[in-house]
Amino acid sequence: MYISFAFSTGIMLVVGFGVYFLLNDPDTWVYIVSVAVASVLLTPLSLRYSRTLMLYWFGGVHYDPDRAGTSRRSA
Repeated sequence: MYISFAFSTGIMLVVGFGVYFLLNDPDTWVYIVSVAVASVLLTPLSLRYSRTLMLYWFGGVHYDPDRAGTSRRSA
C-alpha cells in the first residue's frame, strides 16, 4: 500500500508540474481535472508495479531468466 501511495503521489506531482509549465499556470479546475484523469487512468499500472516491487523486495521473488517461459511441469 505504501508503494502504491508513493506511485500515486509521484503521478500527481508530475502531472501537476507538467500542467503548470505546459499550460502556463491555468485555473484550478484544470489542475483538478488533469490530475484526477491521470490518476484514474494510471491506477492499474500503479497497482501492478507496486505489487511487483513489494513481492520483489519483501517476498523473496526474483526473476530467473533460465526458468522464464517454462512451466513447473516441464522443469
